[in-house]
Amino acid sequence: MSFHHLAGIVVECGHTIQAVLSDYGYDASVMTHDEAGFVENNPFWIQIKATDRFDTEPATGRIRFTLDKRDIGLWASNPLPVYLVVFEARTKRACWLHLQRYFEREGIAANAMTNDSRRVFLDPAAVVDPPAVQSWREDKNRQLARMWEISHD
Repeated sequence: MSFHHLAGIVVECGHTIQAVLSDYGYDASVMTHDEAGFVENNPFWIQIKATDRFDTEPATGRIRFTLDKRDIGLWASNPLPVYLVVFEARTKRACWLHLQRYFEREGIAANAMTNDSRRVFLDPAAVVDPPAVQSWREDKNRQLARMWEISHD
Protein backbone atom coordinates (compact mmCIF):
# COMPACT_ATOMS: atom_id res chain seq x y z
CA MET A 1 0.00 0.00 0.00
CA SER A 2 2.86 2.43 0.80
CA PHE A 3 4.51 1.96 -2.61
CA HIS A 4 1.19 2.45 -4.42
CA HIS A 5 0.45 5.60 -2.44
CA LEU A 6 3.80 7.05 -3.43
CA ALA A 7 3.58 5.81 -7.02
CA GLY A 8 0.24 7.54 -7.56
CA ILE A 9 1.70 10.89 -6.54
CA VAL A 10 4.87 10.40 -8.63
CA VAL A 11 2.87 9.49 -11.74
CA GLU A 12 0.48 12.40 -11.15
CA CYS A 13 3.55 14.66 -11.37
CA GLY A 14 4.50 13.22 -14.77
CA HIS A 15 7.35 10.98 -13.65
CA THR A 16 7.86 7.22 -13.48
CA ILE A 17 8.67 5.05 -10.48
CA GLN A 18 10.24 1.62 -10.47
CA ALA A 19 10.19 -0.75 -7.52
CA VAL A 20 13.58 -2.23 -6.66
CA LEU A 21 13.06 -5.97 -6.68
CA SER A 22 16.01 -6.88 -4.44
CA ASP A 23 15.87 -4.52 -1.49
CA TYR A 24 19.43 -3.60 -0.63
CA GLY A 25 18.75 -0.21 0.92
CA TYR A 26 16.51 1.19 -1.80
CA ASP A 27 12.86 0.44 -2.46
CA ALA A 28 12.27 2.59 -5.52
CA SER A 29 13.91 4.74 -8.15
CA VAL A 30 12.20 7.68 -9.80
CA MET A 31 12.93 8.83 -13.34
CA THR A 32 11.86 12.40 -13.84
CA HIS A 33 10.53 14.04 -16.98
CA ASP A 34 10.70 17.64 -18.11
CA GLU A 35 7.67 19.81 -18.84
CA ALA A 36 7.50 18.46 -22.42
CA GLY A 37 7.45 14.88 -21.13
CA PHE A 38 11.02 13.98 -22.10
CA VAL A 39 12.95 11.77 -19.70
CA GLU A 40 15.72 13.46 -17.71
CA ASN A 41 19.06 11.90 -16.79
CA ASN A 42 19.50 9.64 -13.77
CA PRO A 43 17.01 8.64 -11.10
CA PHE A 44 16.77 9.64 -7.50
CA TRP A 45 16.22 6.95 -4.88
CA ILE A 46 13.61 6.28 -2.20
CA GLN A 47 13.56 4.08 0.87
CA ILE A 48 9.95 3.42 1.93
CA LYS A 49 9.00 2.42 5.45
CA ALA A 50 5.44 1.65 6.54
CA THR A 51 3.99 1.75 10.00
CA ASP A 52 0.51 1.50 11.50
CA ARG A 53 1.04 4.73 13.42
CA PHE A 54 3.77 7.36 13.30
CA ASP A 55 6.09 7.28 16.32
CA THR A 56 5.99 10.94 17.31
CA GLU A 57 8.12 12.80 19.80
CA PRO A 58 5.68 14.19 22.41
CA ALA A 59 7.44 17.53 22.92
CA THR A 60 7.86 18.46 19.24
CA GLY A 61 5.51 16.25 17.23
CA ARG A 62 8.40 15.19 15.00
CA ILE A 63 8.21 11.67 13.59
CA ARG A 64 10.92 9.37 14.93
CA PHE A 65 12.40 6.60 12.84
CA THR A 66 15.44 4.37 13.40
CA LEU A 67 17.89 3.68 10.57
CA ASP A 68 20.54 0.99 10.29
CA LYS A 69 24.19 2.08 10.21
CA ARG A 70 24.85 0.11 6.99
CA ASP A 71 22.02 1.90 5.22
CA ILE A 72 23.22 5.29 6.44
CA GLY A 73 26.63 4.57 4.91
CA LEU A 74 25.07 3.53 1.61
CA TRP A 75 22.73 6.49 1.35
CA ALA A 76 25.29 9.07 2.44
CA SER A 77 27.70 7.93 -0.28
CA ASN A 78 25.15 8.19 -3.10
CA PRO A 79 25.87 11.29 -5.20
CA LEU A 80 22.18 11.64 -6.08
CA PRO A 81 19.38 12.38 -3.61
CA VAL A 82 17.96 9.62 -1.45
CA TYR A 83 14.66 10.19 0.34
CA LEU A 84 13.19 8.34 3.28
CA VAL A 85 9.41 8.07 3.00
CA VAL A 86 7.55 6.92 6.10
CA PHE A 87 3.96 5.88 5.41
CA GLU A 88 1.30 5.75 8.13
CA ALA A 89 -1.19 3.06 7.09
CA ARG A 90 -4.11 4.12 9.30
CA THR A 91 -4.23 7.65 7.83
CA LYS A 92 -2.73 6.85 4.40
CA ARG A 93 -0.31 9.73 4.94
CA ALA A 94 3.39 9.79 4.14
CA CYS A 95 6.15 12.12 5.26
CA TRP A 96 9.63 12.42 3.83
CA LEU A 97 13.22 13.31 4.63
CA HIS A 98 16.12 14.14 2.28
CA LEU A 99 18.62 11.80 3.86
CA GLN A 100 21.98 13.21 2.73
CA ARG A 101 20.92 16.75 3.63
CA TYR A 102 19.80 15.54 7.07
CA PHE A 103 23.02 13.61 7.65
CA GLU A 104 25.13 16.64 6.74
CA ARG A 105 23.08 19.01 8.90
CA GLU A 106 23.16 16.66 11.90
CA GLY A 107 26.80 15.60 11.44
CA ILE A 108 25.88 11.93 10.98
CA ALA A 109 28.56 9.72 9.42
CA ALA A 110 28.24 5.93 9.43
CA ASN A 111 31.98 5.43 9.91
CA ALA A 112 31.87 7.54 13.09
CA MET A 113 28.83 5.79 14.60
CA THR A 114 29.42 3.62 17.66
CA ASN A 115 25.92 2.09 17.57
CA ASP A 116 24.39 -0.11 14.86
CA SER A 117 21.49 2.30 14.35
CA ARG A 118 20.55 5.95 14.59
CA ARG A 119 17.23 7.67 15.17
CA VAL A 120 16.23 10.39 12.73
CA PHE A 121 13.38 12.87 12.96
CA LEU A 122 10.98 13.83 10.20
CA ASP A 123 8.98 17.03 10.11
CA PRO A 124 5.27 16.06 10.09
CA ALA A 125 4.66 19.01 7.74
CA ALA A 126 6.93 17.38 5.12
CA VAL A 127 4.04 15.49 3.53
CA VAL A 128 4.54 13.52 0.34
CA ASP A 129 2.46 15.43 -2.19
CA PRO A 130 2.97 16.80 -5.73
CA PRO A 131 4.96 19.88 -4.56
CA ALA A 132 7.27 17.56 -2.58
CA VAL A 133 7.87 15.33 -5.61
CA GLN A 134 8.60 18.38 -7.76
CA SER A 135 11.10 19.59 -5.14
CA TRP A 136 12.80 16.16 -5.31
CA ARG A 137 13.13 16.57 -9.08
CA GLU A 138 14.66 20.01 -8.59
CA ASP A 139 17.08 18.67 -5.96
CA LYS A 140 18.20 15.91 -8.32
CA ASN A 141 18.67 18.26 -11.27
CA ARG A 142 20.67 20.73 -9.13
CA GLN A 143 22.92 17.90 -7.98
CA LEU A 144 23.40 16.67 -11.55
CA ALA A 145 24.27 20.21 -12.69
CA ARG A 146 27.00 20.32 -10.02
CA MET A 147 28.31 16.92 -11.11
CA TRP A 148 28.37 17.96 -14.79
CA GLU A 149 30.77 20.78 -13.95
CA ILE A 150 33.45 18.08 -13.82
CA SER A 151 35.42 17.75 -17.06
CA HIS A 152 36.43 14.36 -18.39
CA ASP A 153 39.21 15.76 -20.63
